[in-house]
Amino acid sequence: MSPRLLRTVRLLVVGLAVTTTVSLAHAQHFTRVTTGPVVSDGGLSRGLCCVDFDGDGFADIYVCNSAGTAENNDLYLNDGTGSYVKILNDPIVDFAQNSDCSGWGDFDNDGDLDVFVATWSNQNNRFFTNNGDTSFTEITSGDLVNTQTYSDYAAWSDFDRDGILDLFVGRGFNVLTNELYFGHGDGTFTAVTGQPLVTESARTHGCAWGDYDNDGWPDLYVANSSGQLNALYHNNGDSTFTKITTGDIATDAGFSLRSTWGDYDNDGFLDLFVSNGQGENNVLYHNDGDGSFTKITTGVVVTDGGASQSPLWADFDNDGFLDLLVTNGFGGLGDRNFLYWNNGDGTFTRELTDTIVTEPGWALGGSYSDIDRDGDLDVVVGKGLSGTESNAVYLNNGNSNHWLSVECEGQRSNRSAIGARVRALATIDGDTVWQMRELSSPTSFGQNGLVAWFGLGDATVVDSLIIRWPSGVITTMTNVAADQFLEVSECSGADTDADGWADNCDNCPSVANADQADADFDGIGDACECVCPSQADFDDNDVLDASDLNLMINVLFFSQTDPQDPFCPATRADFNNDGVADAVDLNELISHLFFNGDEPVDPCTI
Repeated sequence: MSPRLLRTVRLLVVGLAVTTTVSLAHAQHFTRVTTGPVVSDGGLSRGLCCVDFDGDGFADIYVCNSAGTAENNDLYLNDGTGSYVKILNDPIVDFAQNSDCSGWGDFDNDGDLDVFVATWSNQNNRFFTNNGDTSFTEITSGDLVNTQTYSDYAAWSDFDRDGILDLFVGRGFNVLTNELYFGHGDGTFTAVTGQPLVTESARTHGCAWGDYDNDGWPDLYVANSSGQLNALYHNNGDSTFTKITTGDIATDAGFSLRSTWGDYDNDGFLDLFVSNGQGENNVLYHNDGDGSFTKITTGVVVTDGGASQSPLWADFDNDGFLDLLVTNGFGGLGDRNFLYWNNGDGTFTRELTDTIVTEPGWALGGSYSDIDRDGDLDVVVGKGLSGTESNAVYLNNGNSNHWLSVECEGQRSNRSAIGARVRALATIDGDTVWQMRELSSPTSFGQNGLVAWFGLGDATVVDSLIIRWPSGVITTMTNVAADQFLEVSECSGADTDADGWADNCDNCPSVANADQADADFDGIGDACECVCPSQADFDDNDVLDASDLNLMINVLFFSQTDPQDPFCPATRADFNNDGVADAVDLNELISHLFFNGDEPVDPCTI
């Protein structure tokens, strides 16, 4: 039966009985692993991440533990054979604190993943740099790790798109202000100040970075509890944010805990799921594509209630549509997870019989990855009922559907490619389907591997694969074979001038310039232009107009430096290029603008 027909059958049956729909559609999809250290170490596990910290292609596992007083965290190395080796005697696991969540990203762009650990109970956070040999060194200086706080969450994002990861830290348990830090790539950070994002007090328990309006800049959603309003902050593209104040997405309040972005209807816009605790229904906001959202009010996804924790968007059945797994915990002894199969028409069917949703216990952190690299997504869950419950690994039993895994390496962008947007076009069951994934740091009470995963149904090839990197570079590939682990570097392909920079990333592809110097920061290398390329065009829009006249007056008579080229204000105002910037130049610019006077002299040609 084709995936499309199978979805149709589900829709027909759902009106009769949800239970039979589930059994007909999926039978047993996951098998729980019963041996090995990951599933036998007890504790009160919270945030959990599946990340490939040693770069061998196999997802490793890091678990944050908190027994109510203090507990060591766990790091498990995937040895590539289906087994895990527990890492011991390393700073990343040798401290005992109440750890809640870890965020992994290559902050220093050296090719391996580093980690920030958020701790609560008024303890210092922890920050570890990856040594590249399966060991870590702790960074112990700076406000990032030397301020006692009640941190509950942390997520990396290059929100200013300078190629270096920045860090958001959410603070829960007490009513506190959140924190946002500019990263400098050397282990130091500068706190952002004076913006609502970091001045408004709240009980934040989760956040999700995502470019919801497709303008290339990552925006931030913050989930707050205790009846406080959740918050959506729009990235203005200048290192500031504007708080959205209208719409349900900005005015809903409750006991919200986590959130995650995902394009569940394949329309090219990120939708948002928010998990709530204390028996409240969860929330799904559909992105309308114009900056607004519609709150979904019907269907099992938003009417089940529970004690929900980590939501995970992932295509578990590889049919081309994102499914949704929601862990549940801290509610009661009978807490069970939710798994919703995407029907491909904007609706979902709840799974009722699979082991991943029938086992009781406190499932808190959750993460997915193809940990055994067999072509489907597996799930790891951090559990902690009574502080002794063992964690769970659920292997995906798979099916015949095809898939594609895309791992991205930034060069002009941050090395982890966090914020990169990957789109895939394929013909699935006779229909042309675009899918979109955006690489992100933690999106719930855990972090998934930094890969874009696409289920392809019966498609054996991706017709078009387009990556929009955080730097703005676009990579396009065609006729990409399915069923492979594809690695893509941002700066790849032809290198016309043989300077080590591929043409798609080179700011001067016709002239060798390995240093990529760009003194006026206009994206064009100095080797291809003068430092001050256009006389009197102060706003660099390639048109001489009244705006430039006004700016020239400010430069000549009011001691204002050139707003676009602070290195050469006098030269830019020297319209006639006689070596002096004075009223003569102003007169000549007026003559050129309004009386058909001479063009400015180009200093690059004399």
